[in-house]
Amino acid sequence: MSNENPYWIVESAEEDEDDLDLDLENDTNGLRSDLQIIVTTTAQDGTKTEMTIDHAGDIEAERETAQQLLQVHKFNQALVQQPIIATATKYTLKHVVDKYLESKKQSGAINAKSLETYSNSLELLVEFFGTDTDVKSIKLEKAETFRNILMKLPANRKKTKALKGLSLQDTVKKELTPQSATTVKGCVERCSTFFDWAVKADYADKNYFHKMTVPTKRKKNQRTESDGLLLIYISYSLIKSILHMILIKYFSTGFHYLACTLVAD
Repeated sequence: MSNENPYWIVESAEEDEDDLDLDLENDTNGLRSDLQIIVTTTAQDGTKTEMTIDHAGDIEAERETAQQLLQVHKFNQALVQQPIIATATKYTLKHVVDKYLESKKQSGAINAKSLETYSNSLELLVEFFGTDTDVKSIKLEKAETFRNILMKLPANRKKTKALKGLSLQDTVKKELTPQSATTVKGCVERCSTFFDWAVKADYADKNYFHKMTVPTKRKKNQRTESDGLLLIYISYSLIKSILHMILIKYFSTGFHYLACTLVAD
């Protein structure tokens, strides 16, 4: 029997496979003109159809049809009983960042300049992790790695011709003067604000940037231009003080000698 819909389910039949075999064995004439099989089927769209199958006494045809229907029934029952495995939806970092910035823009809660600042910080986030990265895959260790990269990143990276086209990782290998801890802290805080929103919007599970610390102390051998200027200023002030003391002592000695000479005369 042909069936255009392989997902039809046999819901009822007047005789099952075992009963049919038994009746055939007890039928000495080899003919049963009264055998009919009534089957109720349900299509995928929910439509129910009742069919009466009658081969007018052809026992072998009846038997074959019944067996085929029962096999279809067992097959579909197995499909129905299979557990449904839920697959988690993947939200890419670029997609969620775009959604967040659009939400910020539509809310009117921040001005254009602040929105640009958020956009620049999150652009670094996307550049480091990749546009297709699943937001939920960014855990604490990865978040801290990003922060550490920011701490070694030079200021005004995009404005420096020698750094154009370089990735964040390749840029920090240049070991240039890093940007200030204040700049890094601001970027981390904006990333934290973004992940707070992502968690509330069910895009992420947790915000690993929340209250993330940014060390302000540098290594002993790591100095900035401001450190050098401060050292020069201190040195200049110290030299100036020493010269001032020498001059005072010199003139004091001269005046004392002159006074003694006048008294002697």
